[in-house]
Amino acid sequence: GRREDKKRVGYFPQMIGRVFFWGWLCACFQLSADPAQAQTLSVSPSKPDLEATLPAEARVLSLPPDAAASDVIATAKGDYGRLLAALYEQGYLAAQISITLANREVADLSSVQSGGRVTPINISILLGPEFRFGQAIAAPLPDRAQLPAGFAPGAVARTDVIREAAFAGIDAWRAASYAKAKVTGQSLTARHDSATLDAMITITPGLALRFGTLRVPSDTDVRPNRLRAIAGLPESAPFNPETLRIVRDRLVQTGAFDSIVITEADNPNPDGTLDVDLDVETSPPRRVGFGAQVEARDGLSLEAFWLHRNIFGGAERLRFDAEVGGIGRGTGGADRA
Repeated sequence: GRREDKKRVGYFPQMIGRVFFWGWLCACFQLSADPAQAQTLSVSPSKPDLEATLPAEARVLSLPPDAAASDVIATAKGDYGRLLAALYEQGYLAAQISITLANREVADLSSVQSGGRVTPINISILLGPEFRFGQAIAAPLPDRAQLPAGFAPGAVARTDVIREAAFAGIDAWRAASYAKAKVTGQSLTARHDSATLDAMITITPGLALRFGTLRVPSDTDVRPNRLRAIAGLPESAPFNPETLRIVRDRLVQTGAFDSIVITEADNPNPDGTLDVDLDVETSPPRRVGFGAQVEARDGLSLEAFWLHRNIFGGAERLRFDAEVGGIGRGTGGADRA
């Protein structure tokens, strides 16, 4: 009986020791498998600016540690396109991207996976040459049109500069009264032997247009005829986006509206005019405000006002102000205004 007791007494310390050993081993394993330590993004050759910005395009790196394997794989597959677009914007048109999960290329994995998170996650990018514009053409353009300085032969072939050039061409035509100018063609030819990109943007200006009718809502607290008068849209005048900005500013200055939306009609009228739609949301008509100020020499001052933004239905403003000062000062009574 005593031998049996001794065996039992010796068994428990061994068991406790094994529990601590396996617990320590599991803790070490979990530490080594920490997703934050099992994620890398490398750029070759090294470019500090890209290494700082590209991780934001790799969404797989920001997934929670307990994300399902299928979610990790699906997100990583989408990162190919996001990373490639970011590299194109910097002029790297021949970059090679490799994304591996547990040392296997994501492109070779099925998105239908079960189980926990897949680690390690490694993203390696081989930049290749930085492409430059061979040709950079946007045409036709009106006189005095200005394109981005970066859209020129010899400049870095950034895709965002191509977009800016297209928008600049459209804006130039709109400023010349061609309200419906649009890009109708785009040709991009990458020449890998010379690391150049030929970019050709075709713009169709359409017809020169004049302002038509300002169409205003009938269900606002401000009368429609008064809205038109405040806006002051010059009907039959040549179209110009700057005129629409001035119209908006006039409406804003009344202080009677919470929101103002001005949109151009989709299609011009047969007579060459373009109608403009105005949508407004009126502010609450009445407003009351109070204020107080204390100074050691002048004492307490109280201020109050009452404001009506649309008293007669024409966005007219009526305001009363009242002020009481010198309360509690040692030189005498209060001042009123």
